[in-house]
Amino acid sequence: MKDGNTALHVCASHNKPESLKLLLRSRSDLVNYENTSGLTALEVAKNSGHQLCVELVCLSHIYTVSK
Repeated sequence: MKDGNTALHVCASHNKPESLKLLLRSRSDLVNYENTSGLTALEVAKNSGHQLCVELVCLSHIYTVSK
């Protein structure tokens, strides 16, 4: 993990929604991880302007919380 980024952070920063979906299905806990800058994958996606990734992470979080 470079700079504390998980694979989910990397997908969010590089606008890889399909890869992000796969990760969220198998490791939904990654949404809570912060990198060394204190950012979650959601914040990275927002800061990068990758709206689809933002939506996917938000939907994943809603689904996980409602289980």
